[in-house]
Amino acid sequence: MQAVGLTRADYEGEDPPEVIFDESMMQSWDIFCAMGTQWRSAGAGAYGFDYNVLPMLFRIYKIDDEEMALNDLRIMEQKALEMMQANNK
Repeated sequence: MQAVGLTRADYEGEDPPEVIFDESMMQSWDIFCAMGTQWRSAGAGAYGFDYNVLPMLFRIYKIDDEEMALNDLRIMEQKALEMMQANNK
């Protein structure tokens, strides 16, 4: 969490919703975690992932449905960006 500008305090007082992961969701989460060092950033902070490493990560993590994994990644990326931007205000 710290790598993307989040702290435990960002979640204090909130009961997280229960999420049940299936295998494809877990693979997408693994890709998201592996992308933690691939944020593109400028003076205003992070603005998105560098997708150039995705083909390599798809091979390493043996992703069969790359389109679904990419869509999942983009959803997580957008939520992380929203949370980082909220913390910068």
